[in-house]
Amino acid sequence: MIGEGESTKKVRTYIVSTKFRTVTGDRNLTEAQALKIAELLDEVSPKSVFKELDAELRRMSGKKK
Repeated sequence: MIGEGESTKKVRTYIVSTKFRTVTGDRNLTEAQALKIAELLDEVSPKSVFKELDAELRRMSGKKK
């Protein structure tokens, strides 16, 4: 996706949604529901649950440019 020029936000949303669907076993989990779960996790984590993922996506997208 990054190689195709997708934004890091879009790639993060795809990864998070896919992982939550896999973990919950709910293939019908919507993107909006997954993002809400991610938002709730970020609220309880002072360091951001997805900090490493965001950093890696930024690193990868920088190499593709």
